[in-house]
Amino acid sequence: MWNNDILLAQRYAHEMAGLSLIAIDDAAIPVTVVTCDVLAQERKPLPLLDEYLLRLVAAGVDEVEEIARTLGLEKFIVEVAAADRISDGSVNYSRIGQTGRLLLTDYGRTLVTDLSAVQPVQRQLKVSFDRMTWQVADYPRSALAKKRDVARRGLIVLPALQSAGVKQEDIVPRQLNRLLGEGKPVEILSVRKVRPSSYSYLPVKLLVYADPSRGEVRLGVVVEDAISREHGMSLERSGGASHLNIEALEPETRPGLADYLEQIRVPQEQVDHARKRMEIDLSKSLKWHDLDKQVRDYKVRSVNSFEQPYLVTEAIDSALRRLLIFSPTVRFLNRE
Repeated sequence: MWNNDILLAQRYAHEMAGLSLIAIDDAAIPVTVVTCDVLAQERKPLPLLDEYLLRLVAAGVDEVEEIARTLGLEKFIVEVAAADRISDGSVNYSRIGQTGRLLLTDYGRTLVTDLSAVQPVQRQLKVSFDRMTWQVADYPRSALAKKRDVARRGLIVLPALQSAGVKQEDIVPRQLNRLLGEGKPVEILSVRKVRPSSYSYLPVKLLVYADPSRGEVRLGVVVEDAISREHGMSLERSGGASHLNIEALEPETRPGLADYLEQIRVPQEQVDHARKRMEIDLSKSLKWHDLDKQVRDYKVRSVNSFEQPYLVTEAIDSALRRLLIFSPTVRFLNRE
């Protein structure tokens, strides 16, 4: 089954000026799932009677008896609602002579405008904490992998920014509110307590760029199908390619082919030029054979390292009689 490595190669092949994309590896970002006790400000719709009471007071109908007659309710029902509003500070009661009147406070006028009440509540949230960028992240729990799965799949574990545990001060309300999004009925005011729940990993793609002639290697990190500048900078701060023991060596001399194969061989420069010429909307297809048909029609050509496992897989799946692999080493990868 083809994954999106070829798509990533086409999209990010020229991401780093002066360097060539030479490999795409499966990697993993360390993530801690933490439970946060927070104090939040929750907006709740006003009860219908309270809404009408406030609207009538705002319109100048401010006597309890008059409000009761207008709504067709018993006086004591309106008195109970008015007492609740006085208790929460949205209404004041003023007695002038024999007449008692209700007056809106500033808070009451705000309630009339948005018709929702605000009250502090204690909540418990579970959030993903990216240990590589050292901040809260919006990673769905279903996308995270356990340590044993990372080892089984042979993923390269990228370094955490710090070795310390996640503390209360590391999770700020602003980050949590950003994750919740605008327009949500809850706003986080403060974080009271943080407890690690589980240690997991987010599978990502590691892009390896290099210029073997200079021995220069730089790395890129693709998170959820988009290259992440934050993770790339974090990886550089942790030592980059040298930390992961990745280096670029001068390529070995290309082995010669039989004369009839050399005659039809397409050089790598022509392959790269053909791919650049293709005007493809990458969002319309995720299958490499739909995107790369012209290049695939070349009978003899060089292939990039990230193409090799998929070409071998396709050859095995599509061979009808015989498959011949001529190589000093062959390694089959478990591709999901």
